[in-house]
Amino acid sequence: MSFTIRSYDVRISPSDVAAGAEFTLRGRVVCDPPVDLRGSPFWILDHEGNRVAEVTFKDFDGTVNIAARAVARAPDVPRSYTWSAVVVSDQRTEDDSIRRPPGQSTPFSFTVAPHATRLMVWDVPSAIETSDSFAIKIGLKCASGCDMDGRAVAILDQTGEDVGAARISETLWPDSDGLHFVEVELTAPDTTGQYQWQVRAASHEAEYPHGATAIAFGVHTVARAECTVRIEAVDSVKDEPLRNMSVVMHPYRARTDDAGVAEIRVARGRYSVFLSGRGYYPMRREMDVIKDVTTRAALEAEPPQSRDW
Repeated sequence: MSFTIRSYDVRISPSDVAAGAEFTLRGRVVCDPPVDLRGSPFWILDHEGNRVAEVTFKDFDGTVNIAARAVARAPDVPRSYTWSAVVVSDQRTEDDSIRRPPGQSTPFSFTVAPHATRLMVWDVPSAIETSDSFAIKIGLKCASGCDMDGRAVAILDQTGEDVGAARISETLWPDSDGLHFVEVELTAPDTTGQYQWQVRAASHEAEYPHGATAIAFGVHTVARAECTVRIEAVDSVKDEPLRNMSVVMHPYRARTDDAGVAEIRVARGRYSVFLSGRGYYPMRREMDVIKDVTTRAALEAEPPQSRDW
């Protein structure tokens, strides 16, 4: 009894295959007439004809033969590839006569991509005095878990000019999953305003290729501070200091210390002062600042939440 292979279907997971990474393949074959291929080997041949995976068919529903999952390793060079799948073994009928698959193979294509990388920027000050130096943290992570130690990053200002450069350190951010980082010191523009800067990591050839990536972050410059505002936050009933309360005098921010005090250096001008914190009603106060000033803010506690449903 002879038969032909009417259709092949090879499915790849994940659909985006990273250079050098393992991925899985699942083959489905339909024969004409229907033939149970369970136990027969199913080969995967790479673009050079090398056998890179072999599994057997394990399921047959009367029409479709489904092979076990095969695991293969992607090539190291990112580009499109065409591989082949083929059924290779003999099958025997009930009368012990041999029926041979016709040696058909089917091509299937996929694309190998460079490893994806992700940049992160944090600890950017909310307000920076013109021409002042400031520090930010830059993190870089490979989606495939590669070591990012030594990867170069560049910082560009709002005009696209390079204003800083660094190399990612071998240090991992605490409790992160492979996030390498570095702290970089920069100089703010000499004029006030809100600017969009950018961090870029170029494509990188290491053990495996890595794609280029970039992320934008905001730089807000303000006039040089001339006055110190000292705010003392207390409980309106107990007259006790309130620690870790948020104080905002846009664009300046601070938090109260253990003594309930926050000090903010600001430029002269008129400000709306916002105080807030867990367990207390927020407070807003208007303030004209023309010299150093100390003010006391008594916040009213919120009532405890009811446990009744």
